[in-house]
Amino acid sequence: MSQNSPDLSLRAFKSIDHYELVVKTGSFTSGRSLAPFVPAWGIDLFLSNADADVKGAVDGGAAAARLGLAPKDRAETPQGEVRVAFDGDAVVFGPESDANLQGTGAGRLPSS
Repeated sequence: MSQNSPDLSLRAFKSIDHYELVVKTGSFTSGRSLAPFVPAWGIDLFLSNADADVKGAVDGGAAAARLGLAPKDRAETPQGEVRVAFDGDAVVFGPESDANLQGTGAGRLPSS
């Protein structure tokens, strides 16, 4: 999904093919919000730099988060490696994780 113009889609999908990424389809909204597309695409996790789109995705029923900037003093990431960090809470991991850290077993996994 991209707020870029649909005119960019050919270039985007040529790059996707070049890097052999598994991307089957996409949405290009010409600057409009991506949030209305979240329920239609059945997105489970939505990541964006746009606060309004993140809020819209959450309102649409998806787990969503705003992307942050990489620290300026970080070491370079090796080529081909992608790093993702989550600030896990009840939205991402379920209410059991919050209860676990709020005194009902801090540091322990829920028993099954």
